[in-house]
Amino acid sequence: MYPTYAVGHEMKLIFNIDGVPVYKSSNIQCWPILCSVDNLEPFIVAIFYGNSKPSSIDDYLSDLVSELLNIREDGIRINDEVVDIQIKVFVCDAPARAFLKCIKGHTANHSCERCQIRGEYYERRVTYRLPEEDDDLPLLRSDVEFSRMEYPEHQIARSPLLDAGISCISKFPLDYMHLVCLGVVKRILVFLRDGPRACKLSKQQFRRISDRLSSFNGKMPRKFARQPRPITEMEHWKATEFRQFLLYTGPIVLSGIVTDKIFDHFMVLNVAISVLLLSKSDLRNEYVQCTRELLVYFIREAASIYGNTFITYNVHGLSHIADDVVFYNSSLNEISAFTFENYLQKLKKNVRNAKNPISQVAKRETEMEKNLKRRHLKPKYT
Repeated sequence: MYPTYAVGHEMKLIFNIDGVPVYKSSNIQCWPILCSVDNLEPFIVAIFYGNSKPSSIDDYLSDLVSELLNIREDGIRINDEVVDIQIKVFVCDAPARAFLKCIKGHTANHSCERCQIRGEYYERRVTYRLPEEDDDLPLLRSDVEFSRMEYPEHQIARSPLLDAGISCISKFPLDYMHLVCLGVVKRILVFLRDGPRACKLSKQQFRRISDRLSSFNGKMPRKFARQPRPITEMEHWKATEFRQFLLYTGPIVLSGIVTDKIFDHFMVLNVAISVLLLSKSDLRNEYVQCTRELLVYFIREAASIYGNTFITYNVHGLSHIADDVVFYNSSLNEISAFTFENYLQKLKKNVRNAKNPISQVAKRETEMEKNLKRRHLKPKYT
């Protein structure tokens, strides 16, 4: 059922698909298909429950594909008005994108979803090195060639989403929550703790950074979802904590402890992502080309600081996220999974025991929908 606030002549849908473990002590997991209308509160379209992710992508998406085809032809009639439905994006992490698009995973040689760069195995991991000259950058992938299955080194099978007219390149942005926050920022901190000698910090330096972070606990504004935790607990950090470190606390706690080269390199990422997160499109677009150059510079310099093993799938993806901001005319916040991640945690809390978890989720959702209608129908007194 579509939310009541979506009435209008056009609706832009944002889909999210991801797996969420239901219990800590088992492999039971849910794979919901979530949808948001114009970046508002998500709602459930469908949900899968099992011991692993769905075994057949065709079966998993069959109902969604059929419904999208019907909606594209007829639209949706709400209050005697035909509402035009536009699919804006599918926001997913790398494994979910690979599953939906039927492509090779992020550890494969030809895993990049945007360009035809070939990764190389180096010390038991696939790494990517950009050419020194921008004119030699790898060729970009296109929706037309993808739909024709012209990337045999990248594609495994034909995605059922293509049958619904969904472009599997341009409709799948690189989610910055997973790519930058949980990917690149976490990787920087891991290399500062356990990386090569050239970048590895001493235990005393690492403890100083951790103490500085701890000193901010309880002093951050309420707008922050979480207060800073010690960097020694980063294995338990959430995406919002890595985002907070990149944009706010990191520049303060790293200053004077890491080398100037490492600090300046970190600030390149800080400035670039800050620009791409700007909500004002005119200001964001004014500096987006500079941002693109900064991110390419960040990737090329990373090898000299952290070593060749640092430049894996997520780090290489930085070279493409500025293009997403331009293409969708949206900030990274508007095409990220943060909103859906919060909803998934609420969904998980709706499962209170092991008996019929899907039924429990459906009942809780129905209850919340009824309560929402009651609040809307309740008379207002002045």
